Amino acid sequence: MSETIARKILHIVAISISAVSPYFIPHHILVIVVGVAVPVLFFLVKYGFFIDADQGRKSWGIVYFAAVLLTLLLLFPKNNELVFFPMLVLALADGFATIVGNLFGKRTFSFGEETKSWEGSTAFLFFTILSFEIIPKFLPFIRSPFDSFSALIIVSVFLTLLEALSIKGRDNIWVPLAVAYWILLDTTFINLFSLALIVVITAIVFFTYKKRWLTSAGAVATFLLGCLLLISPEPKWIIPALFFFVAGSLISFLPKSNKEESLGGRTANQVFYNGGIATVFISVYFLTNQFMFLIGGLSALSAAMSDTSSSEIGSRYGRKTYNILTGKKVISGLSGGVSLVGMGAGFVFTALFSLISIGLMDSSSWKLFLILLISGMAGNIMDSLLGALLQVKYRSDSTAQWSDFPTESPNQEMMGFRFITNDIVNLLTTIFAAFLGLLLYNLL
Repeated sequence: MSETIARKILHIVAISISAVSPYFIPHHILVIVVGVAVPVLFFLVKYGFFIDADQGRKSWGIVYFAAVLLTLLLLFPKNNELVFFPMLVLALADGFATIVGNLFGKRTFSFGEETKSWEGSTAFLFFTILSFEIIPKFLPFIRSPFDSFSALIIVSVFLTLLEALSIKGRDNIWVPLAVAYWILLDTTFINLFSLALIVVITAIVFFTYKKRWLTSAGAVATFLLGCLLLISPEPKWIIPALFFFVAGSLISFLPKSNKEESLGGRTANQVFYNGGIATVFISVYFLTNQFMFLIGGLSALSAAMSDTSSSEIGSRYGRKTYNILTGKKVISGLSGGVSLVGMGAGFVFTALFSLISIGLMDSSSWKLFLILLISGMAGNIMDSLLGALLQVKYRSDSTAQWSDFPTESPNQEMMGFRFITNDIVNLLTTIFAAFLGLLLYNLL
């Protein structure tokens, strides 16, 4: 048989054994075994022992799977189903999706660097449902985690889209973690109305995709984040996210932009790096009912709102832009540059976002408003500082102007760190703002 199919058969068998292992092996022994395996696998993959036959690159997915297995074992030592179902879905759905796609896949699609098939994704959906609903009926030590048909379908579709969007073996991270999240969440609230909400999300995302606010991958990423917020015990918290998304998209399509990324729709990376941290914090709030995590998530969104409005409006209408560290004049739109118009716009949109957010709270107060406003503006400033200090910039030998984007010149100059792009700066900014919001909430 082909190397790809042989590798996926090993994937199915090995990860299925991992799924049932907590029921038959003492927990401390299993943690030791997997704990030893993770660094061993890391070095084996790093030095080229495992190569992905399809992509011709190192198979980091093996390390990701082992690391996630260890994480689940450590986090849930007394809840075996939070190891069993994440590993079982990864084993069966992901494994058979690749086999079916490899043997029968004729209709393909791509959300980025990798091409997948509709036949493979259909197999993933089928085996996800099989893992949740059918297999537990034959195992006396486990029961299905979802009591309603609606929850089963929503979660299965969510996981299928997540796998389709994942690249470079990272589905071995995101799929099992997502399974664990949906099992931890009390899904008894999910019903036929929830399916109607899915239709609403789909319609909104499709509309924004047709308007070219989003790329195809960006549309799927937006759908996934929207599901986490809307299919929840408190779906109202999608409203601040919608305000950020709609306002940010409309601002980015204002005329006279000189920012290259504004010429097309937002990509999956841009969606995740701007809204992913906020969604994670708000999702933790849904699981724990700890209000501070909601504040952390809204603080991250506030910073994303402040930065987006500040940079987009400032790059268009800010007459004078200065480097935040040196005070020297720079071209409009360059990362690390600030303008009076841009900072003013950031303040206004952050204030609007904060007002909308506290208006949704059961016991809103000016203290909470100030937390979101301060976190948002502080995140905006941090974004500029990181942009000036660390973000990669380019300049050709024929111009004295620095740019955030590579030039076509073979002798281009570069400063900053190549891997710290604008997306990475946005991610770091939202992380900073989220933890600042947590700190302020606990201090004030």
